[in-house]
Amino acid sequence: MLVQAPSAVSLRQPQPPAPADPAPLIDDDDDEALQAVLLASLEAMNGEEAKLPEQSFKQQEDLFGSVTPPPLVSLPSSLSSFAEGLSEDVRRSLSDLEKPPTLLKLVRVRGDGHCLFRVCGAALVLAAWRGREAIDKLLDHMRDPDLHPSARECQDIIIAVLERTKAEPSAAFSALNDEADGSRGQALVAALRRCSVAYMRAHAERFRLCGDGEADWERYCTEMEDMNLARYGGHPELVALSESLRVRIDIHDTAALGPVASVPTYRLGEHLPSTVPIVRGLRRGLHFNLLLQATPEGDVATPEGDVARPASSNVVVEAANVVEVTNIIEAADVVDVAAAAGETVTRMRTS
Repeated sequence: MLVQAPSAVSLRQPQPPAPADPAPLIDDDDDEALQAVLLASLEAMNGEEAKLPEQSFKQQEDLFGSVTPPPLVSLPSSLSSFAEGLSEDVRRSLSDLEKPPTLLKLVRVRGDGHCLFRVCGAALVLAAWRGREAIDKLLDHMRDPDLHPSARECQDIIIAVLERTKAEPSAAFSALNDEADGSRGQALVAALRRCSVAYMRAHAERFRLCGDGEADWERYCTEMEDMNLARYGGHPELVALSESLRVRIDIHDTAALGPVASVPTYRLGEHLPSTVPIVRGLRRGLHFNLLLQATPEGDVATPEGDVARPASSNVVVEAANVVEVTNIIEAADVVDVAAAAGETVTRMRTS
């Protein structure tokens, strides 16, 4: 089902809310009275009380320092924990995703503003879950000369990780979770940002509605490709990555507006051959998580070589299909982005 194109503003991925407006100004008399009370209270504070703000800050700093952040990309787990707090219909729908024929497992991705790009990157390097044959198949895809020029940097990084993974199966997972500046995992996320923006710039006639005018469009692109700003990616970036990298993308959306009998799925790249990699995402709020597809042929092998045995059935991860793209696509943001009448392009559709 195609949805009418939204306004320029609705195309954008929602960003975290801005700080609240300051309180309204008060009368001069009230202001003087308040300042007098404040001065009196400050004079009454003893030395220990004056140190309270500094002590509180130190306590908060120590608390943050003691917290262990979650991995950038976790091991596969059941969708049941993700479904907590959702409606009964949505929980039932997510439970169905774990059953044949989909057999999807949840891989949690850290919510740091890069989740959409990290999910897409993980989908394209976790071929190790299915062994050498799957890795070779994905390498062939990444070496395809027909991929858009905007994808070149991503291709080089993915190929390097996959080649290393053939000798060391845990290399892909390790790369995805390496937080060091300049690591291949971080470099891949940055490359995917630049890839999506470069593709949108090359097809500006289709994506220009991301900005309200030329200056705003340019600012949108500049901020989206900046790793330090960590702007949330959305529908335009998914379209750009699907077309640039020639991959299919399925988004299972638990954030659909209004009551739903099942979790809607939006699909991109349906015109591409069924043999291309598939990125599968699970959206909730502003966050995307990753989904891995499995088959009932065996167990899910972890990067450490252990075996993860699901409670319901034994599964083995489907390598090239390794990603469930968890991005945040508001129902009103789902649009057909066809470039010209009659051209076959990716489009979002409910199924």
